[in-house]
Amino acid sequence: MKLGLCAVSLVLGMLSLSLFREQPGFFCFLASGLTLFVLLFFREATPLGFLLVGFLWASLDAHRYINSKLPIQYHGTDFTITGQVNSFPKGDSRRITFLVNSSAPVSGTWTGGQIRLSWREPDSIPRLGEEWSFRVRLFTPSGMLNRSGFDYERWLFTQGIVATGYVRGDAQRLRDESVSVDGVRRYFKERVDSIANQQQAQAAGLLKALLIGDRTGIDQQQSDAFQATGTSHLIAISGLHIGLVAGASWFLVSFLWSRSVRLMRTVPAPLAGAVAAILGAFLYAALAGFSLPTQRALIMTIVFAGATCLRIYYPPLVRLAVALILVAVSYT
Repeated sequence: MKLGLCAVSLVLGMLSLSLFREQPGFFCFLASGLTLFVLLFFREATPLGFLLVGFLWASLDAHRYINSKLPIQYHGTDFTITGQVNSFPKGDSRRITFLVNSSAPVSGTWTGGQIRLSWREPDSIPRLGEEWSFRVRLFTPSGMLNRSGFDYERWLFTQGIVATGYVRGDAQRLRDESVSVDGVRRYFKERVDSIANQQQAQAAGLLKALLIGDRTGIDQQQSDAFQATGTSHLIAISGLHIGLVAGASWFLVSFLWSRSVRLMRTVPAPLAGAVAAILGAFLYAALAGFSLPTQRALIMTIVFAGATCLRIYYPPLVRLAVALILVAVSYT
C-alpha cells in the first residue's frame, strides 16, 4: 500500500510542474534538492520524497527539451543537416512531411535532434531508415496562442521535436539501413502495398496501421468514420493491442508447453508462457516503432510477467505500483 502511495506521489510531483507559469529556476532546484536530502532521514516521509523526485525529474526533462530546441537566434536560418528518416513520410507527390533525427551537430552551438520537415514536390520519397542530407530552413517550435484551438507547440513537445522546417535545396540519399527494425517495418509496408491493388487500398491502409503502426494509408473518409463511431483507438497500436498479443502468447505457449512432459520437466509452463508474453509484446512494440503507448504497455508487461520469470510473488497492487513508477519515469 505504501508503494502505491509513493507511485501516486511521484505522478503528482510530475504534474505539479504544470502549476508553474515559467520553468523553475536554480534556487527552486536547490531548495527541492536540499529538502529531498533531509527527507531521506525520515522513513515516514517517503511519499513526500517521491513527490519531490517527481517534480525534479519532470523539471529536468523540461529543461533538457528547452535547451535542445533550435535557439531563437537561428529561427528562419538555412542549414545543411544529415540524419536518418525517423517516420513514414505522410502526403503525396506534391508535398510530404516526415521526421529526421540529425546524426551530427547542426551548428557550433546547437546539436540538433528530431526535426519535422516538409518537402514540396520532392525529387524522390525518403524511406524510413534511410540516411539523407538536406538543405533546409529551420524554425524554433512554436504555436498559436489560442486556448480553444489545437496546441501545436505542446504536441511538438510530446513528440520530442526540437525544430520544424522545410527542404529548400539539395537533398541526397546517403545510405540505407535495411538491416534494422526500421528496415523490417519498411519491408512490411512495401510488401502490403505491392500485394494490394487499387480496390484494396482501404484494407491495405488498415492492415498497415494494425501491423506496423503506419496510419498514412488511412484516408479522410475512413478517419471520419472511425471518429464518428468512437473506434479511432482501435487502429492505433496501443496498450490494448500489446496486451492482446502478450496475453495470447502467454496462453498459447503455456497450453502447448504443458502438453509435453519433457518440456515441463525442463521449464514450467507458466515460466515459458511469461517469457513468450514478453517476447511477443517486445516484437509487436518494435514493429510499431516503439511509440509511447506501446512503450508503456511493454513496461507493464515486463513488470507483470517478469515477476513470474524471476519466480517472485508480488501482490497485484505492488506490481501495478512498480509499473506506474516505471511508466511515469520513462514517459519524461
